[in-house]
Amino acid sequence: MLSKFGVAKVANICLNRQKYLFFLCSTFFLLTLYPETNKCERMAKKVFVFLTFVVLILLTAMAFSKPQPWEHQAAVRQLAMNVVSHEVSNAQLPNELVIMCIYMAINFAGFILQSNMQVDDYLVLSVGTVNFHGQTLPITIGAFGKVFVLADEDDVRHMIR
Repeated sequence: MLSKFGVAKVANICLNRQKYLFFLCSTFFLLTLYPETNKCERMAKKVFVFLTFVVLILLTAMAFSKPQPWEHQAAVRQLAMNVVSHEVSNAQLPNELVIMCIYMAINFAGFILQSNMQVDDYLVLSVGTVNFHGQTLPITIGAFGKVFVLADEDDVRHMIR
């Protein structure tokens, strides 16, 4: 269920998209309807039409190649696993205990991510957010089939401790 702020945010995003789409379409059609008067205007019109098609193709590719929500969780889980394995290897523990600690940390990270991570799906990209101490922090961005993690290992160490 969306809160009052959430409904306003969604409505604002939809209105902004409609405004931009209307501006883009009206500009495109105005340029195609009115004849150009000189060579410079013809070239500007061709460049604008070309760039418009490139942007539309790019946005279409982004819309169809967004990563799945589980890919966001896997990227964060991999980062957490790297941090835990580095911290445990520095502790000079026996190998059996290191393997057990890493396995427990991976399972715990998966449980925490399932309960505290949310992936918001926008038209051309997806954003993964984590609830941490009452704050919602963006941690991943997914576009073109890849997930980009915004947090580095130091941020994860701070969250773990």
